Amino acid sequence: MQTGRKFQLQTMDNSLLELYQRGEISYDVALTNAREPAHIRQGTGNDSE
Repeated sequence: MQTGRKFQLQTMDNSLLELYQRGEISYDVALTNAREPAHIRQGTGNDSE
């Protein structure tokens, strides 16, 4: 799905990360709902957890 981004297809985790980066959801909400929380941590620079 990631390669289909030009067609508005992306993973749930990427969507959560974008919402967090835009300030629309909190870090905790993104992390709690992610399929792979490590992806959220890496994308936010909080990968030490």
